[in-house]
Amino acid sequence: MKSLEQIYFKPIIRAINPAVVVDERDAETIKQEIEEYVFTKGILKGVHTFVKAVTTQKQGKTGIWVNGYYGSGKSHFIKYLSYCLDSEYQAKALDCYVAKAHEQKDPFAEVTLSVANDDRMNISKFSFEKIIFNIDHVSGDKNRRNVLVKVFFNQFNKFRGYNDSNIPLALYLEKQLEKVGN
Repeated sequence: MKSLEQIYFKPIIRAINPAVVVDERDAETIKQEIEEYVFTKGILKGVHTFVKAVTTQKQGKTGIWVNGYYGSGKSHFIKYLSYCLDSEYQAKALDCYVAKAHEQKDPFAEVTLSVANDDRMNISKFSFEKIIFNIDHVSGDKNRRNVLVKVFFNQFNKFRGYNDSNIPLALYLEKQLEKVGN
């Protein structure tokens, strides 16, 4: 009779995060999140849709909103997409995406090996600036009223190097100082 250690490909005695956290950026966590991401047909299609959206946008900026039930994998999906945009991890993330598309045996699948390779080629032509955050962790607002708008403004201001907790200070002082070159 085989032991559990003999049955599984990966060591069973290792750290496995119960939930994906946007701010966890240590090398081992990133490696595990990329290499062990489970692709379904729906996930492959979602990655393809995302790549198509960010690479064919003719004007302006592209933002995404991911909606789903609690525990459906939204955070992991978003974090995986962020790896696809990150110059440091993009090659590895896209290699895994292409490999999973190749493993599919459905000849009628929307995301074939050819489509995935095209996605890899198209996205590698661009450089990206990304803002990724968990609303619950950055809001600090228990009221929930207008929390989305406030969080988006604060995170955008943080991205621009402005104050990330005081919208009027960022807009009426820091932005104006930047305009005049101070």
